[in-house]
Parts: sequence; structure tokens; C-alpha cells
Amino acid sequence: MGDTVGRHDLTDEAWAVLEALLPVAGCGCPGRNLRRQVDGIRHRVRAGCPWRDVPERYGPWSSLYRAFRRYQHEGAWNQVTARSSPRCSTRSG
Repeated sequence: MGDTVGRHDLTDEAWAVLEALLPVAGCGCPGRNLRRQVDGIRHRVRAGCPWRDVPERYGPWSSLYRAFRRYQHEGAWNQVTARSSPRCSTRSG
């Protein structure tokens, strides 16, 4: 999996705001590639595609799904969507 950046992926500034809203992984350590996962979840929500059709650059679809369900259950995803704005949270291109 390369470091390809999608045009709708989070900017550094937007990520700095959203990262603080996300819960720490159950083991007490941050998840690997958390930003990439959030970009993948945002892609799925924006595109409305099945989880299995999220591009592989965002990681395994099952990991994205588990993270999304956890964020929903803990109320973090509502905070993320409330804080993110299409105008300022993505790369232009």
C-alpha cells in the first residue's frame, strides 16, 4: 500500500483538528495508520459504496468497518462529521 493521497483526503490542518476527537485504541496505543483509516471511512461515507469497495490504499475494508462502528458507538463519528467541512477539510485538485 503506497502513500497515494486522494483529492478528498484530509489536509494536515483538518487532521490536526479531527485526530483529537477520536478515541484511543482499546490497548491504550494509537491505531496504525489512523489518518488513512479515517480518510477511508470518509471515502465510503461520501461515495456510498459497499465497505468491500473502498480502495485498498486505505487499508483492509474490515478494519475500516470495525473502526467506523467503534467511532459510531462511542459518539466520536458524530463529532468528526460535525467538525469536518467539505470546503476546508480536503485537498483541492
